[in-house]
Amino acid sequence: MSLGANGLVTALPARSDVDYVAPFFTEYHWAAMLNPVELADSDRCAHPELPVRPAELTEVEHYGRPTWQARVGPTRFYDPRCDCCALLTGRFDYGSDEPGWVPEVESVVRLDVGTGVCVWIRHLYDAPTVDLDLRIIAVDEPLDDALFYSRRRRGLFSRRR
Repeated sequence: MSLGANGLVTALPARSDVDYVAPFFTEYHWAAMLNPVELADSDRCAHPELPVRPAELTEVEHYGRPTWQARVGPTRFYDPRCDCCALLTGRFDYGSDEPGWVPEVESVVRLDVGTGVCVWIRHLYDAPTVDLDLRIIAVDEPLDDALFYSRRRRGLFSRRR
């Protein structure tokens, strides 16, 4: 992974790089939200066409933090980390002559300016639905080490001291 002078990621490892493990918490939607590379024109996309069509780019606040908001529509080249946990709606069509993503509706997404994390997604169905609403409460602040250690459970037959 390459970092720029500002500390932000400028290049990710290739998908086949076995040393890179994306954060995973219950499903790939979590990993996609933390690193929304599927919304970008990146090396992951092997086609010259963009994976999403962005429109209406604006700067807004999300829970007091600056964010970039855009209305986006996936193209057939949209390549989610996992098609069952994609950030945008649709499905992957494996059976056609030209396999690709079949989009359902456009979405409005927000990316946190300071972290690049996707913090909000609203899918624009007839009745718009919010699929993600994340509040960032701290960035680069020290946290208590106790938060990262699991407590041992006492088993039924464990010896008490």
